[in-house]
Amino acid sequence: MKRTLFSFLCVCFFLVLWDLSTLACSEDFKSIKGPCDFVFPRDHGAHSDFRTEWWYYTGNLSALSGTRYGFQLTFFRTQIAAPGSEKTWPKNPSAWRTKDLFLAHSALSDLEGKRFYADERMA
Repeated sequence: MKRTLFSFLCVCFFLVLWDLSTLACSEDFKSIKGPCDFVFPRDHGAHSDFRTEWWYYTGNLSALSGTRYGFQLTFFRTQIAAPGSEKTWPKNPSAWRTKDLFLAHSALSDLEGKRFYADERMA
């Protein structure tokens, strides 16, 4: 039941994204056309000139007992308003107003116990 509800919500989320993505044309956003010269710490965070970004954190852990785990944490960001469009928003925009939608999911694998845990959130 929980997986079915989550799957339904994911489908709804992406349908909303698809519909909202028509509000800002793809020409309003930058695109990657080749290798990038990264500059840190600036490039650790979001790049609001691009429509979609994601960040992955993956690894392996060992408990003091020797039990091994694998983990994964991913954050996705998609911008639904054209860059700079917030300059034209009303002086006191709604607290619900946003230019970005976020999705995150995480997973933990207990290799010896053959168990897998996962969770996702949208905002």
